[in-house]
Amino acid sequence: MVYLLLSPTIFEAKELLAWINIRDRWTFRSFEAFSGEVCGKEVVLAISGVGKVNTAHALTILFERCPVELLVLFGCGGAYRGSGGSIGDVMIATEEVYGDEGVLTEDGWLSMEEIRIPLLKRGDKTCFNSFDLEGKVLEEVRRITEGISEPNIFYGRFLTVSTCSGSLKAGDELYDRFGAICENMEGAAAAHVARIYDLDMIEIRGISNLIEDRVFERWDIQRAVKSCSKIVIEVLGGLGEGKEDG
Repeated sequence: MVYLLLSPTIFEAKELLAWINIRDRWTFRSFEAFSGEVCGKEVVLAISGVGKVNTAHALTILFERCPVELLVLFGCGGAYRGSGGSIGDVMIATEEVYGDEGVLTEDGWLSMEEIRIPLLKRGDKTCFNSFDLEGKVLEEVRRITEGISEPNIFYGRFLTVSTCSGSLKAGDELYDRFGAICENMEGAAAAHVARIYDLDMIEIRGISNLIEDRVFERWDIQRAVKSCSKIVIEVLGGLGEGKEDG
């Protein structure tokens, strides 16, 4: 069994790749992946490309080919003003939500649940816009991270969009609608495919920017990558510890 580590871009993955003892490299039609070992865990690290379709495509291929035990999605994200987060902090998802799927009417936005069209029905589970990530694995992640003082770590709802918020007004509107702490372009698709395959997922993102009027010079992607990679390594090292004793 392997842990599947998924990142949208090579830049977001480069810090973590340096930690992995790489044994093999695979090239697919639209993405590449590396297999190896880190923190005593067998891993496959894949670079999916940005967005929901690239994410779903890569995960479907890898879930079919690899004996995946756990999906770890990682990379950068933007923090909504109401989240309390700052650049360089790390946010971990407790729930992933599709922010675009629905209907925009003159009276406002309607979710998939409001229009009564589920995005996924599997067994007794019906999923509309949101995918709950709470469970034993996330409880273990909380245990691992509770003593970490730097970077700051926030847990909460993530929002997946196709068009990122490039203004304070747009960001505040989505924050008021969804109450999410972090905006990204892949997470809900990853959670969706993981749910189809009955696999647990962890999503960890370093905050590269605040969601405000877009000024790229204020961003710090490198700091976000370093913060995120540090927490991913901490989590990988701590997962499974004490299983035999407990």
